[in-house]
Amino acid sequence: MKDCASSHTTSGLDQRVRSLQRETEESHHERLHLVETVNQQKQDVQRLKEEARLARLNATKDFTSSIDELQREKKQLEVRLKTSETTNREGMRQLHKMLADQQRITARWKEESKSSSERYEDKVKDLKSQLLHNRRRCEDLTNKLKEEDPLS
Repeated sequence: MKDCASSHTTSGLDQRVRSLQRETEESHHERLHLVETVNQQKQDVQRLKEEARLARLNATKDFTSSIDELQREKKQLEVRLKTSETTNREGMRQLHKMLADQQRITARWKEESKSSSERYEDKVKDLKSQLLHNRRRCEDLTNKLKEEDPLS
């Protein structure tokens, strides 16, 4: 019976050993699977970190590029504004000069017109005076002729 019991114990022990070996093997496979999963997740995290770093780098480049472009556009607009202001000032200066010239010409024309009118009026007055004088003289001469010529 001892043999039987020992065989039964050995058989039980063998089963227990096999069971433990299976559990160990399963545990080992599960551990390998978990290690692979952890390694894969580490790789994913590393890849995502690299993607995030590249995204930040690209965003920084884009931002810097946008800032540079905005600064260039601002300078161009400032130059255009300055040019417009200069052109406006020059145009206003020319308009003021033209207005002053026009006012001077108008004043001179007005003075010349007044002077011409006065000369014309004086001439008309002189001519009227001469006409009146000539009429009187003509009348005088006509009267003298009538007096001297008894036949008329």
